Amino acid sequence: MPLNVIIIGGGITGLGLALSLMRLNQTDPTFTITVTIYELRSDPTLTPSISTLGGAIHLMPNALRLLEYLGILDTVVNEACDVPRLEIFSHRTGAKLGEMDFDKPEKFKYRALRVMRSTLVDVMRKKFLEEGGRVRWGMELESIEQPGEEGSSIRAVFSGGEEVFGDLVVGCDGIHSAVRMKFVDPDRKPVYSGIATAYGFSDASCLKSEIPFESTGMFQGRRGSLLTSYCTRDRGRMYAAAVMETDDVVSKEGWKLASEDQEAVRNRVQSLFRDGSVPCIGEVIEQVESFFLYPVYKLPAGGKWVSGRILLMGDAAHAMPPMGESVGLCLEDAVLFSRILRHHGPKNLEHVFDVFEKLRRPRIDAAFKEADMRWETNKDLGWFFTVIRDWFTAGFMWWMSSSMEGKFAYDVLEVDLKV
Repeated sequence: MPLNVIIIGGGITGLGLALSLMRLNQTDPTFTITVTIYELRSDPTLTPSISTLGGAIHLMPNALRLLEYLGILDTVVNEACDVPRLEIFSHRTGAKLGEMDFDKPEKFKYRALRVMRSTLVDVMRKKFLEEGGRVRWGMELESIEQPGEEGSSIRAVFSGGEEVFGDLVVGCDGIHSAVRMKFVDPDRKPVYSGIATAYGFSDASCLKSEIPFESTGMFQGRRGSLLTSYCTRDRGRMYAAAVMETDDVVSKEGWKLASEDQEAVRNRVQSLFRDGSVPCIGEVIEQVESFFLYPVYKLPAGGKWVSGRILLMGDAAHAMPPMGESVGLCLEDAVLFSRILRHHGPKNLEHVFDVFEKLRRPRIDAAFKEADMRWETNKDLGWFFTVIRDWFTAGFMWWMSSSMEGKFAYDVLEVDLKV
């Protein structure tokens, strides 16, 4: 059966969905799916200077299995740094407090990776285009008109008056989703968390201090945390991200700071983390080439994901504070939806959407609660509670290990689709 899918947003969720749907064309002769992505931003190949936007992302074992399913894992591995474990340190004492162990391929097939977000998106986009997909750049969505009694197509209109028709529209356009705020759930607006991330990259070969971690280290401080990690296969690039309380900022997206602001942010990050007991921190911060500032927003829990033939997916549906699981959750959305569509068929999209929500919401709700709780620890705890947290971190990581192993093992390719 032919199906024309309009995807709004060309990030990880949109490309993940597009690749999953295109895969149905290859594996099921009953499907003829046409997928077009409409992206607000301009073609990144014309502006290569923004290649570091989005930082370096963590890919857990569940995400890697889905990248394998989509046919791009080997390419990503060649660009990424292996992360057998995330090591956690006290900024106050320099002591190692615990670790999150990913080095169990016998259980989960893969370990974990750290890769630049722009690299992952580039790999996904190239694969999509090679398989006959199409991306339209600079497309600002103006309106969506649901099918009427006499029509079977949904109509999307973009700035400039261009209109396109399809069988469904999927909003994969992030936390500040135009699809959600205009057409699905206008009252569900992003809320600033009070925390921002200042991040950037440096040449790892220029670092003189001893690095106390193997691949990735998290340094917990009183007024925030600092993540440092190699992020390329040759370990030549070091990623640093300072998570700290910050007054609300004007931009809703991450942006490269103007030259006059670079030193102010660098000094702020240095003031929060330099004077601890880990010698390499000050040098890592000083070596960052350019800082990007990313104010962290989240959506209120729950909310609508569906309106007629419009479906929200990824951060457009359930954006939460980043805790290293966001990419996996977005890829799970995409692959699970394509499986449901294949199993139940596209004739009754209302039923497909209903099954998707029933299977997806419990996992999303649980992830949201945990992310919200853990994110609050990045606010100023005061000296006493910082010491208490350091004491209890090892026990907390041990307690969390069984929960995390359940997350690593979760596989949407094995989920029972009969609801």
